[in-house]
Amino acid sequence: MSEEKLLKKIGVKSLEELLPPIPKELLFPSINIPGAKTELEFDAHVTQLAAKNKNVVNFLGAGAYDHFIPQTVWSLATRGEFLTAYTPYQAEASQGTLLYLFEFQTMISELFAMDAANASLYDGATALAEAVILARRWYSEELALTPRKVLIPRALHPQYKATLATYLRNLNVEIVEIPYDRATGKLALRVLQNALQDPGVFAFVAGQPNFLGILEDVDALAELRQKTQALFISVVNNPITLGLLKPPGEYNADIAVAEGQPLGLPLNYGGPYLGLFAVKQALVRRMPGRICGRTVDAQGKTGYTLTLQTREQHIRREKATSNICTNQTLCALAATIYLSLLGPEGLREAAELTFSKAHELWGRLAADKNSGRPLFEHEEFFQEFPFESNMTPERLEAASAQTGLIAGFPLNRDFPELSNSILIACTEKTTPLMMDQLVNFLGRSTIKTPIKETI
Repeated sequence: MSEEKLLKKIGVKSLEELLPPIPKELLFPSINIPGAKTELEFDAHVTQLAAKNKNVVNFLGAGAYDHFIPQTVWSLATRGEFLTAYTPYQAEASQGTLLYLFEFQTMISELFAMDAANASLYDGATALAEAVILARRWYSEELALTPRKVLIPRALHPQYKATLATYLRNLNVEIVEIPYDRATGKLALRVLQNALQDPGVFAFVAGQPNFLGILEDVDALAELRQKTQALFISVVNNPITLGLLKPPGEYNADIAVAEGQPLGLPLNYGGPYLGLFAVKQALVRRMPGRICGRTVDAQGKTGYTLTLQTREQHIRREKATSNICTNQTLCALAATIYLSLLGPEGLREAAELTFSKAHELWGRLAADKNSGRPLFEHEEFFQEFPFESNMTPERLEAASAQTGLIAGFPLNRDFPELSNSILIACTEKTTPLMMDQLVNFLGRSTIKTPIKETI
């Protein structure tokens, strides 16, 4: 079928109508690709391009974090024996690949205190979407009820919301947002409790911490789960937080998902990232993706195999739960090496350092009234906190471009009620000098310096 017929069939006039999330200026840009060069010429050209990059002081988090990565992680992950196809199928998956995916699953299960984890999904956003689809299917098949609504927090990552809306567009599911308490930043539990009275609600989602960085009352969420048939899906905002915080399995979550990027993956302008997905035992056979298992062969030797495959390529189409398979093996390998190097004590140390530095910065900014003020004036956050600046987000961005300091994620784009507010993130890499620069940037020199409004 021609492109013209395909577009007519789905009711759009042009290909561009299918790409609304992409800014127009980035669609089909004119790319200046130079002609063929010698190796020396190419090396000089790339060096010239690289020199345009500026070192920045970064307090940007919002789902992707600049944590320390031991050099050993990628020295091992890029060894020749680990190189394989991007998507290893059964016949292509070596025993080594199956072994480290088995270890990856084991570590994620232990980290989340859940019964089982799969061999990875695309990223945290798609992991959440798959979790909601799993809950919808379970609610319909196990309870013989009609699943109509899923409850999500307003303080959920905006990109996760967009991905979820795309996945559910044709599944006749209503997405209902539960607000956050304007005084505390936490999920409005009374509103959630009332919403769960609707028999059409098949799942509710909560982040820990939520997108605004605030720690939720997970024990209260566990109590709500006991009073409803809807499944509880926990979004772990950063798996390193589990070095200090209670894992989802200990507060009665049915499904736990997370973005695995902080576990040894550098910031790469949006990916590739790593979706983590874990469930209680009762939901294991409904999981998307694959599970690698350990067994013994005819001679009694230990071997590894793909134990569960839910993709339509391998089973009857009506039995398929997802078209995702063993997709992020290189990222999963890096996460496995990272977790094995740090161990429980190392993970706790990374979490403690991150936590203490974020709270030190919060205290310094809170004490400097010229900077602005922290929203939700309490200290119940892990590594990110929203801060109301004395500058507009546009002025902040212009100042950031001038100074090479990214103060944080502007919240007004997705949360108009939080005007002039940014989400500031710290990691264990945040230094006292960086804090000095941010405090000075927000509180003194930049405000008094006229800034050309470039945005």
